[in-house]
Amino acid sequence: MSDAAYKALVEGILEYTEYDDGEDMDKQEEMGIYNYARINIEDALGTYDFKDIYISLIPDIKSKPFEFRRIFCQKMLDKIFEMYDFQFPSSLDIATEAEIARVLEFIQFLEYDNILFLSLVWQMLKVDIMKVNIETMCKSKENIIINETEEQLETHHQGELISIFLRTYYKEKYIEWFIRESKKSKAFIKLEILEREGKLNG
Repeated sequence: MSDAAYKALVEGILEYTEYDDGEDMDKQEEMGIYNYARINIEDALGTYDFKDIYISLIPDIKSKPFEFRRIFCQKMLDKIFEMYDFQFPSSLDIATEAEIARVLEFIQFLEYDNILFLSLVWQMLKVDIMKVNIETMCKSKENIIINETEEQLETHHQGELISIFLRTYYKEKYIEWFIRESKKSKAFIKLEILEREGKLNG
């Protein structure tokens, strides 16, 4: 828990002493919980703990009114730009529930929900991800990975924002992301490939 997240939670819970109205007290406490969840998820971006923190705290975001969820999505996109140097070619106007759902889907793909996609690319590389130096392999096969990514986009549907990310993220940074996510999930990628090839049951 970051200092900022802890401060947001404490302020939300303790500042109720300033209010006589019970409804105002509840609103202040809810705001503290929301800010605690938002800040912790933002701070976890790019870390190996992101999935656990996100899954644990996202219900506290999803339970809030639309405007709070819209702010969360915008702040996460700002954080993604800061951390990954990626932003969508045209500014997203998050004005509907469907757009919030698309942003959350993209965040999840960027940070952890990408094993199927990665496994499809690795399968075409025709090497055992558990037996190679992932970074060396990926850097020596950059063009193949880029080409295979484009091929997978043609044959396997991805959400709109995910597709934009995979098509427009510039090459050097994309390979860095691909390496990071492959290292993080290599055992799961291997299992996905084995299952697809029918090799898990002997």
